[in-house]
Amino acid sequence: MNRRKLIYFLISLFVVVAFYFGPTPSGLSFQGKMMIATLLFGAILFVTEALPLGISGLLVMILPPILGIFPSDEVFGFFGNEAVFFLIGAFILAAGIQKSGIHRRVAAVILRAFGKSSRMFVLGVLILGASLSFVISEHAVVAMLLPIIGASLMAVDKGSNVGKAGMLSLTYGCTAGSIATLMGGARNPYTVAFLYENYGIRISFLHWIMFAMPVTLIMIPILWFIIMRVNPPENFEFSSVTHSKKLTKKEWEMLGILIFTVFLLLTMQGWGIAVSIIIGAAMLFVFNITSWRDVERSIPWGVILLYGGAM
Repeated sequence: MNRRKLIYFLISLFVVVAFYFGPTPSGLSFQGKMMIATLLFGAILFVTEALPLGISGLLVMILPPILGIFPSDEVFGFFGNEAVFFLIGAFILAAGIQKSGIHRRVAAVILRAFGKSSRMFVLGVLILGASLSFVISEHAVVAMLLPIIGASLMAVDKGSNVGKAGMLSLTYGCTAGSIATLMGGARNPYTVAFLYENYGIRISFLHWIMFAMPVTLIMIPILWFIIMRVNPPENFEFSSVTHSKKLTKKEWEMLGILIFTVFLLLTMQGWGIAVSIIIGAAMLFVFNITSWRDVERSIPWGVILLYGGAM
């Protein structure tokens, strides 16, 4: 740990100690006061990354039992939140999509359709990032598309505006698309689980799409307009991305599994979102699309622990 990170870590510990020995405000219990301290402790660690995110998540989980806020069995029970297991299933599906290569085919089709000019290329990247983020975590989409988009931009000058616009469109496109469905990001299923557990409000997969998809569709042209104004790209033609015409066996199987999973999410709402997506994830191994070793390499386990701690 370098000096800067050590200072941030010590600050987070100091906050907990200060709250522990400090006076309890009127109308607030000791447990409530220490829960605020835990929140600040976790926020400092998460924002500064003084420790790896997974370790920070684990520390946030062990702090309440140490401080006497909750018993340990109750604290670790929060980790079993439906959102965590939905997130695991989504990451497994993302690993299968990467292994099958179908994401490269989608990227090639869209980039070739929009690659006649720089302005349309930027729009194509926005739409591509957003559309893939409907079914894959936005971070995974960026990781998958970065080599593809980068290869398309290699033909132009590195300091050109089209390169900057292309990278910005990838980032913001994935962010905009990630809110459209429950599969786009961990915060979405967490919100659903939080509303149900605390207020009895159940939001189905379809209802989420009905609420969030219009927001994404509005954001895309606005983002395109802003990027064009901030970094007006020079005119280039992108035609280097190619793909085979026929889908491979693995691509067909992966496409079928995705359709089947979405069908379950839309129709079997009584099961809950985690059950449906884990069934879809299990199908990857039935059809031998990916291996558990590939999944272990693809899942950011630190992020899982981070969200478990956030619960």
